[in-house]
Amino acid sequence: MAKYTIDENPRTLKNIRTYWQDNILTWENSRYSISSYLNPFSFPIRKRLKIGSRWLIDNHNVADHWLELGCGSGRLLQSLQKSIKINYLGIDFADSALQIARKKYPATEIQFINTDILEFRTSHSYTGIIALGVADWIPLSLLMQNPTYTSVSKVIISFNQKKSDFVYDFYHRYFRKAVGQRDYPIRYSQKEFVTEMNSHGFKLQKISGHGLGSGKIAFFTKEIRS
Repeated sequence: MAKYTIDENPRTLKNIRTYWQDNILTWENSRYSISSYLNPFSFPIRKRLKIGSRWLIDNHNVADHWLELGCGSGRLLQSLQKSIKINYLGIDFADSALQIARKKYPATEIQFINTDILEFRTSHSYTGIIALGVADWIPLSLLMQNPTYTSVSKVIISFNQKKSDFVYDFYHRYFRKAVGQRDYPIRYSQKEFVTEMNSHGFKLQKISGHGLGSGKIAFFTKEIRS
């Protein structure tokens, strides 16, 4: 296991992994199935995916290689497949979700890896990453210590803002109890989030809310010098 050098409790991180391994498919079904339209808490999640997908499509080049952090069973690909052909690697530590993703997307240019987001390293050059919901559970400063993620030129990423929010407080109550940590999900001011990304050379291009609650999604770019 990697050593977490920022003020993070390894036990909490282990609990988070276990929670998502056990619950990711139930969570996806409650947010993306037909019946989820009756669940008001599913709306911002589906809206976030819609915005992220549209931004990726609008900023995608044929030669791009994309890396998705916390890909689950491949919901992002489902929203992209009618619009673009994509070279893609999805990362998740929930093998149950990845097994479904591999069956749905057998194309050779689409791959999935069962590993920890923080421990993943590769010599392959990726153009962009997309991380929807990841920064709610892993501190952005810790995530961006990974050189694989700071070497890209495009980042589509979401975060929760620092403000009282009934929707998200209710939505995450069970999770906080399950992992034994009151300070999750992690929240940021917009300035804090943008400043952290700026420190790694990324410039904000656009930012948007995504429905009910305090969630934001942002698109950053970075000039890569050859």
